[in-house]
Amino acid sequence: MSNNYGYYNTPQLDPLTKIKLDVLYESLRQAQQMFNLVLISSLISLSVSTVGALLILWGYRSEGTLTATTGVISSSLIIWINRLSIQRMEALRRDVERTKKSIVGKMDNK
Repeated sequence: MSNNYGYYNTPQLDPLTKIKLDVLYESLRQAQQMFNLVLISSLISLSVSTVGALLILWGYRSEGTLTATTGVISSSLIIWINRLSIQRMEALRRDVERTKKSIVGKMDNK
């Protein structure tokens, strides 16, 4: 089993700690992917809102209003999802740091 975290090179780690680290790092990876998805979705939502505004300016009031409203609503949902993603990522980073500190403490005791 290999990964990019570098802790498999230390034979002092018990298998349960390795599994716990794998779960934490995978959760962190998923949170980062969620953040990237939110960023892309925000750009798409901004584009939809811009198209709606342009439609209103070109005289297509009902279509432009509907399009702009859809963009604004999706933007607010994306902001909410982004906030949750950031909170989750920060909590996971704290968990990873606590786990690393406990591992270093275990390794120092041996």
